[in-house]
Amino acid sequence: MEQTAALKSQLDDIVAEVAKVKNIVNYEVNMDLNVQLGDGFVGHFYMADIVDKDSKQVIQIAIKKSSGVDFDFNSIFKNEVIFYSTIYPTLAALQKTVHLPRPFNNVPVFFSSNLEPKREYLVMENLKKQGFVLHDKQKYLDSEHLKFIFETYARFHALSFVLKKKDYATFKKYHEGLTNIFDMIIDMSAKIFEECMSSAVEALDHQSAVYEELKDLPKYTIPTFKKATQYTGQYSCTTHGDCWSNNMMFKYSESGKLIDMKLVDFQVTRETSPIHDLSYFFYSGASKADMDVLEDYLKIYHKSFSEVIEYFGEKVQEIMSYSTLLSEWKENALLGTFQGIYLWQIKLLPIKEYIENMKQVANDGGNIDDMMNLFEKVCITTRSQTFKERVTAVLIHAYEFGVIGKDKIVRNQVEEKMEPKTTDTHL
Repeated sequence: MEQTAALKSQLDDIVAEVAKVKNIVNYEVNMDLNVQLGDGFVGHFYMADIVDKDSKQVIQIAIKKSSGVDFDFNSIFKNEVIFYSTIYPTLAALQKTVHLPRPFNNVPVFFSSNLEPKREYLVMENLKKQGFVLHDKQKYLDSEHLKFIFETYARFHALSFVLKKKDYATFKKYHEGLTNIFDMIIDMSAKIFEECMSSAVEALDHQSAVYEELKDLPKYTIPTFKKATQYTGQYSCTTHGDCWSNNMMFKYSESGKLIDMKLVDFQVTRETSPIHDLSYFFYSGASKADMDVLEDYLKIYHKSFSEVIEYFGEKVQEIMSYSTLLSEWKENALLGTFQGIYLWQIKLLPIKEYIENMKQVANDGGNIDDMMNLFEKVCITTRSQTFKERVTAVLIHAYEFGVIGKDKIVRNQVEEKMEPKTTDTHL
């Protein structure tokens, strides 16, 4: 009972802050105190409606609070706050200068945040109340969704490239303060990544060329993955970072046609290759049939990318040509290969059981080690025949497309510990 009262008091304070931001004085609140969890351990979600008694306006909000797990969430929440409060507003202002006909507005409205340790939160519009829903994560993203996602990321990335070209100082400044969360993810989940990759490689035909090329990969999963997360080229931009289907929400017409989408969870946002975003969602969501026509999707992406670049009076050949995009995929889609394999096991999780177990760990005051031990046990149960079919398709495509092979496996620990090179080259 005390826990419920303390929680309600915290949420009331958060709602009061949102009301203040919106200049609402006379209001009432309809609060849902039932926690909603996703597939991770970072956030607990609560929903509320703020009713302005004077204007009758209703503001529907989603509150994302740090969970009860004993862990330092500050860097993770800080990344997202930087994106919503600084990066996206900068890009939104940029596109308004030319009245971009199809603007990038595919993120939720942001209201308020707090980064006080142990009390971190974000408040955004409640997308579910706006008609947005999640895609069934156990199903492939079909061609309609893939095309829409490629076009959406194209507009986002293109705006970042334009800002980088026109105002490099601002572009660099707004990335300051971001933390590379990938290092944290790999360190926490090393054992799961290794076991997952071992299952994927073992499921390959042992007489095939791809198995012969990749049979040593499980031993070197972590140094190879860490190398794959680094980018030292000149074609960098602001990226989403955590680009699987559960961080996308979709809206449909009455006839079922996809008409809009929103990107959420910018905890892993950073400056890196746009291929890291594209390969991440593609290899964690596309069927073999769609992987076989990857170049068709890259052409769709580049067409939308070019339209934005050229609307600002820039030459796309000088920013990133299609041939460059293709070669960048071959060089940098290894991150998406790893994440695709890792995420297919998560997407096949028995989610109801997992969430109940997660709630119990949090309620018992568990720490991050307790959470990861639970996660590891649950992940093992998902390495089914379905899992094997999906991840071997990823490995085979990545191998045949030139993304992964013997030459991409990092076999010594010296290279794993090297600091990534930085480049100040800009277009």
